[in-house]
Amino acid sequence: MTNTKEQFGTSPEEIRLKLTRLELPWRSLTADEIPHSLELATDFVNDIPERASILDIGCGNGLKLAKLVVGSFHDLSSRPSGIIDEPFRNGLGIDINSNGIEAARTKFAEHKNLNFDVQNGTGLEFIKNYFDCIIIIGVLDAIEPEERTTILKEAFRLLKPGGRIAISEFKLNDSDPNERKKYEADMKEEAENGGIAEYGVRIVRNKAGEKKWIGTHFTQEKLTEMLSEAGFSDIQVREQSVTTAVLDQEPKKRQQYTVWGIKPKNEKCL
Repeated sequence: MTNTKEQFGTSPEEIRLKLTRLELPWRSLTADEIPHSLELATDFVNDIPERASILDIGCGNGLKLAKLVVGSFHDLSSRPSGIIDEPFRNGLGIDINSNGIEAARTKFAEHKNLNFDVQNGTGLEFIKNYFDCIIIIGVLDAIEPEERTTILKEAFRLLKPGGRIAISEFKLNDSDPNERKKYEADMKEEAENGGIAEYGVRIVRNKAGEKKWIGTHFTQEKLTEMLSEAGFSDIQVREQSVTTAVLDQEPKKRQQYTVWGIKPKNEKCL
């Protein structure tokens, strides 16, 4: 796991400032402000086992996890009385935003095999080989590169051999000159403020121009590389178009990737 001093600086003040800059914007969002435009590819969803235990790292308000667990015979709460032997799924969603977690707990309170907790994804208190499936939707874009590595290695540890992981992120689109200018301007601003100074970083603002959070768009190659370096194999990619609805801005079409892989059955946990 990444050494905190190496990652954030040498002094407690440097560490505090870095963590504050990254986490506070997300922690302060209301449940309604939490974005949920990204989707999981249908190919991946269709391959999730019927009796799967699913972890959603960065679940926001829980809507994506609920789609995988709630309804039909995946959910114990929706079954006719007395039917308990059919396959069902269990889901745990975690997020550092307590507003989103509280909203998810309230909305899905009747679903006993769907749970939510305020945690981050870098050091979870589960034994290794615990989950059948892990999803990470729109999380890696908002954290430092070192933290991406930490989260993916933790996911590798928690997945059962043969278990599946999927990440969904927006596509880096620098073929459009206007988009390229925005990438360059936002990267420059982030570099000047000690932020994530990598090409593809985007500053998300509301209509008033207030900065709300930082996100990064990725190439297919970068997402595939991250999963491969974490130890996953049989990596697949799907690109699709989604409609984004961020804060008070007008909805627009964007391209996204779902990239997924498998924890090898014959490989030890990293």
